[in-house]
Amino acid sequence: MVFSATRTVLAAAAVGLVLAMTPAGGAQAVNGGNSAAQGEFPFMVRLLPTGCGGTLISPQIVLTAGHCVNPEAEDLTAVVGTVDQQDRDTTTRVPVVDSYSAAGLFWWESDWGLLKLAEPVDLPVVTLAGEASQDYADLTVLGWGRSQEDQDQQRFLQRAEVPFMNDTACTELEGGVEGMYHPDRHVCTFADEGKGICGGDSGGPALTQLTDSTWQQVGIVSFGGDCDPEYDDRRNIFTEVAAFADDIRMAEADLLSRVS
Repeated sequence: MVFSATRTVLAAAAVGLVLAMTPAGGAQAVNGGNSAAQGEFPFMVRLLPTGCGGTLISPQIVLTAGHCVNPEAEDLTAVVGTVDQQDRDTTTRVPVVDSYSAAGLFWWESDWGLLKLAEPVDLPVVTLAGEASQDYADLTVLGWGRSQEDQDQQRFLQRAEVPFMNDTACTELEGGVEGMYHPDRHVCTFADEGKGICGGDSGGPALTQLTDSTWQQVGIVSFGGDCDPEYDDRRNIFTEVAAFADDIRMAEADLLSRVS
């Protein structure tokens, strides 16, 4: 379901969601993380002006959170090829020309969307998880969002390793909004020792490493986190990629077939 910017912001205020917003200082990354190296995650994308994250799943298609896909946003641009938002030598900006947002009764139940770039980019893409698992150890999360709720955005892409929580543990942990976590369509991590997602990380990935050079995306940043002292949920909630993998690929094919 596609929401207007106003409705999205109101939802964030109501339930403490991790949404990308655009205050005067720019969009507001992973709190408790470390800076990623240039070229370490070449598939990582930042979306402007919304400030959301995303990933290249093919040379012309970006996967992001559904609540980051706002059809009313004008001049939406994908920033690719860089970890440093101020480094013009490594940064490429590509206009977004079409989009798709998953439908659902409530946005958090199917929180994923796709963006079509004006032209393909020559960068590696991320592998999508095709099967759900309860056997992950740590997951790697990425983003340029806030390091604290009252801080500005990060200049450099941040990465943090966060503990995976199985469905039972995530459901039993106190905090958050009752009924928003769905084991069949969400992945959960624990915001341990101040590490986790924060405002502005929406749409970015939760990853597991398959080989030294291959990453698999298992989640999309959706909501949760403990970087806001007024919000006591220690869970980070991600849209589970495996739950929607077939739908994502069908929507990708549809977008690529359209004349933009």
